[in-house]
Amino acid sequence: MRSSATGVVLAAIVAFVVGCAAGTPRTDQAGDARIDAGRRADQSRTLVMTTRAEPDTIAAKEVMSVTGLSFDATPRIFNAGLAILDAREAPLPYLVETHPQLNTDTWRVLPDGRMETTYRLRPNLRWHDGTALSSHDFAFAWRVYSSPELGQATTPPISQMEEVVAVDDRTVVIRWRSSYPNADALEAEDFQPLPRHILGDAYQPEQIENFGRLLFWTTEYVGLGPYRLDRWQPGASLEAIAFDGHAWGRPKIDRWVGGNRSGWSNVEYDRLFDAYNSTLDRSQRNQHMIRMAQLFTEDAAALSLFFNPGIVAHVAALHGPMPFAPAADVAWNIHEWEWR
Repeated sequence: MRSSATGVVLAAIVAFVVGCAAGTPRTDQAGDARIDAGRRADQSRTLVMTTRAEPDTIAAKEVMSVTGLSFDATPRIFNAGLAILDAREAPLPYLVETHPQLNTDTWRVLPDGRMETTYRLRPNLRWHDGTALSSHDFAFAWRVYSSPELGQATTPPISQMEEVVAVDDRTVVIRWRSSYPNADALEAEDFQPLPRHILGDAYQPEQIENFGRLLFWTTEYVGLGPYRLDRWQPGASLEAIAFDGHAWGRPKIDRWVGGNRSGWSNVEYDRLFDAYNSTLDRSQRNQHMIRMAQLFTEDAAALSLFFNPGIVAHVAALHGPMPFAPAADVAWNIHEWEWR
């Protein structure tokens, strides 16, 4: 499931508006039609999300970490998995028609403790480049992520997968080494498909480092999420446009821009975080944690009850973001966001 973000970096994700399309001229006779037309026009306004640092990749499950930073909202925009957690951490079918159901043919627990789960992909799903998504892309992804050289093979759920099989173009079967309770909630960051038509020839286990440095993972990324990459200017910004082929329908906001411009930072917090990770005495570690919470509350005017805080703000005209549980993602429903 979801891994916690790096404590040193409290990524401040701020959504605000830049640029407006010309609105529909107002007339006294327009009435409700005028308001509806204005709302439709507003969707061409650009949504901007600002984070403290640039991600290593916009893949939901990276193959090689450089900075050690982790992000939720940015990869979410470009990716889709078998399932996604809603604001209350309830799993929703995403790329699949329905979840596996325990004690049915779709979720079998074998006498020796192993499991087998079956997933039926939605019809007519496509990658951002227009190529059809296939169950073979999941089987290929398992081969990649289970490679010991990439460091994902020993982490769940990959470590508990014995085999991923493409039964046909739309049916994925995962055979598990042991029971895995979240088999019906596999998000993209847990196990994302990879485009075999792009990466298949490049994947050579004996040259795995070169595979992790491919431009695919950054400026040439192709995913399945609500937005597709339009332009990535390293060190400055990411630009994305709505993807017509998104599994849940085309996003209502046409364009998204991410910039590396702002965020919360505190030198003393960083020092305490380093001390927390190197102090052996538990009581001293607790004191470091308490002081970090105090610093964050004083600087950011927020009370951290779950100590992995993130600041999320948006203009009143943006409808869609909602409070979310710690393991969920603020952008889980970004395809429904719209200007009001």
